[in-house]
Amino acid sequence: MTDQDIVVEKETMGSESSWHPPMSWWRYLLLMICSISLYSLVFVYKTYKDLNENIDNRLSPGWHVVGFLIPVVSVFLYYHFCKKIESISSPKNKIQKFPIVIMTFIFAVLSIYSFAADDEYILIGMGLYLLPWMYLQHRLNINLASVKNTRWRKPENRFSILQRSFIFISSLSIITIFTLFYLDMAETDALENIRSGSVIIKEDYPFQLPINQEGWKYAKKNSLSDEAELELVHPESDAWAIIFVSEAGDQTIDDKVSFRYSQILENEGLSKLETHESRSFLPGTDMIPVSYTKYQIDGPVISEIWYVATIHSPKYIIEMISYQIYDKDNLSTIARLVNGLTLLPKVEDKK
Repeated sequence: MTDQDIVVEKETMGSESSWHPPMSWWRYLLLMICSISLYSLVFVYKTYKDLNENIDNRLSPGWHVVGFLIPVVSVFLYYHFCKKIESISSPKNKIQKFPIVIMTFIFAVLSIYSFAADDEYILIGMGLYLLPWMYLQHRLNINLASVKNTRWRKPENRFSILQRSFIFISSLSIITIFTLFYLDMAETDALENIRSGSVIIKEDYPFQLPINQEGWKYAKKNSLSDEAELELVHPESDAWAIIFVSEAGDQTIDDKVSFRYSQILENEGLSKLETHESRSFLPGTDMIPVSYTKYQIDGPVISEIWYVATIHSPKYIIEMISYQIYDKDNLSTIARLVNGLTLLPKVEDKK
């Protein structure tokens, strides 16, 4: 048997060993909340550093931290991490694997949920994600209690100066973020509602827009675009829509559609982009062409939907752009709005 075949593990800790001290659950939870779970990486690093020095000197704390940043790899590392924590007080062949398998499964499910949860459930997802990490700290505390001849690296049950500073700064940041969020919500609630069944007719411009859903509001002027003639928001679904009007000149409808496609593609170059366009003549007009284009962008975390309507009359190009984070239950929010855009009667006599 070569040296490489030998597992370098210390069966006992007869000599004095050095560990980071156990941490009470509320201290650990506070650090996790203030760091939005990023403290878990610090926990991984310092625990693997202790394991490397006292249990298995083949372990690399830095590489394990990097591994936990990779979604699929982190699931396997969580299982490995649980086993190593249990190895502090139990021989390798006596570690009970069933609880570890169960916790690893829970970690995988909650990791997926915390990333995929809708906006209104994101805080719940982040809260649930803390549970598997709390379990690890709990098991670490229990196993450390069984270690003899232990010298703690730091005083027990105390925050370090760095941790205190971090908690203070993080708390201020969280308070600031929530304050700004509620101020933004208050401003949105104060916006003018648009009654469902009404029709928006913009003075001196050639379009009209029926509103066939509750929840649409006029956005604050220039909050979405400095050049838009009309800006709307739908706070309930986080959707918005804007309308541009320009002189047709020598532009064709192809020019406008291609320009908008290139803009969206440029902004979402690292994501999967699917498009679907249909063209027809605008109902009630003398063969005025209209393009309806749906862009679906599947990113690594969320999917987005853009609906764009482009009307090309002899004098004007009217373009309506709407946006919404993908939500299968509310896809019609912007689609129905955009499809309702049309011209005012005798549009070419206006302006």
